[in-house]
Amino acid sequence: MLFGWKSHFMKNKIDFKTLIPLYLENSKNHPVIVTNLLGKYVYTNSVFLNRFNFITNDFIGKEFSIGVNADDYTKCNETIAKLLENPKEVYEVRIRKPLKGEQFFTWTNWELSLLKQDDEAIGIIWIGVDVTHEEHTRGQLASTNIKLQAILNSTTQTNILLSSEYKILSFNNFANYISKLNLNKALIINSSIWDYISPTDSKSFHQNTQKALKGDILKLEKLIKFPNKEVWLRLTFHPAYNAENEIIGITFSTIDISKRKKSEALLVQHQLMLEALHNSTEEASTFLDCDLRILFLNNLAKQIFQEIYHHECTVGECAIDYILPELKQEFIGHYQNVLSGKTVVIEKHYNQSWWRFSMFPVYDKQDKIIGISDNVKNITTDKNHVDKIVEQNKMLNEIAWEQSHLVRKPLANILALVNLIKHTYTLEELADLNQMLETSALELDRVILQINTKSRQVD
Repeated sequence: MLFGWKSHFMKNKIDFKTLIPLYLENSKNHPVIVTNLLGKYVYTNSVFLNRFNFITNDFIGKEFSIGVNADDYTKCNETIAKLLENPKEVYEVRIRKPLKGEQFFTWTNWELSLLKQDDEAIGIIWIGVDVTHEEHTRGQLASTNIKLQAILNSTTQTNILLSSEYKILSFNNFANYISKLNLNKALIINSSIWDYISPTDSKSFHQNTQKALKGDILKLEKLIKFPNKEVWLRLTFHPAYNAENEIIGITFSTIDISKRKKSEALLVQHQLMLEALHNSTEEASTFLDCDLRILFLNNLAKQIFQEIYHHECTVGECAIDYILPELKQEFIGHYQNVLSGKTVVIEKHYNQSWWRFSMFPVYDKQDKIIGISDNVKNITTDKNHVDKIVEQNKMLNEIAWEQSHLVRKPLANILALVNLIKHTYTLEELADLNQMLETSALELDRVILQINTKSRQVD
């Protein structure tokens, strides 16, 4: 016997079909069978036959075991034993039957009760419900849950599922690790999340979770103070839904962003240093992208744009819009040359001022041009200084020429006259020489005065 039942006296020629109610015999949804006390089929309705005809076309007289998976034998025996001990009860058992040529099963949930005739047990009636889809779905959910849990446990993000009453329903390994590391206690299923939230954070945590329970998704960054350290965390509060799309809890997740925050702070510091460096120069500095959009401009550049165009220049605007109409085509050509890798330095005179434009290509680490460094400097003072030096040089050259030519003539005359005086002995000749000496001296004095006047102009 399949189930190890005790032998019972069986009446011969029992028509089991007459003992089955019509609503079960003619059912469209419920498979119905009757097995005798020896564990053999004695009745099957049409639903059962249509569903399990891949096993056999005729079950009557065959052992019940032909349609039971080996793993379910014990379960069936235990259920039938309970029924025989409590003949007035109804018992349930969920068993599978292997599908022919397939790797999966068809599942049925059976209700078992004793079938009697004249108060004598003559068999067991099995009324079934097809639960194959339910079992397959459950199996898929179990498999998905295993995969999901594996994914969650492989991340460095903490994930905790909370009920609406703030009970911990689930958590991943990393969440438990972080709790042990920072709070020195493990997470426990069904414990209160408030056991793990510091008093200083409890108010904001409650506000955020209440918003999530109303359907909001919250993402925020916060500095959390643990007993032994401070950590920047990105917190996410997400409503958790059931199959009916009802909010039943909260998914609370965190990820450590301390390194990113440190990098951001360092980047801000570098940006401030770079801006301070740019703002300390005497040049108006502007950085353009390859589309000639302004990405950065220092304070002096903003001031110059304001003075010329009478409105503030902002990041994102096109640099071409800030070029004088008469120079626009020329500068478009300069920008194109710079984007091809050339350096352009030019000087322009505008509104009684001189300006020097220096345009350089900007490269990334892969030596690819990513923009233009456009620098402008007012060089009017430098230009005036150079012009003054040129004028001074011209005057110095004139002084040098006058010293070598105009001074030489009267000086030579004086020297010659002095020599003649030494060898003249008559008063009449001496008078003539003195007159000529005076004339040459006056000429020399005039030349020297002229040179002194030019020398003062050089200063």
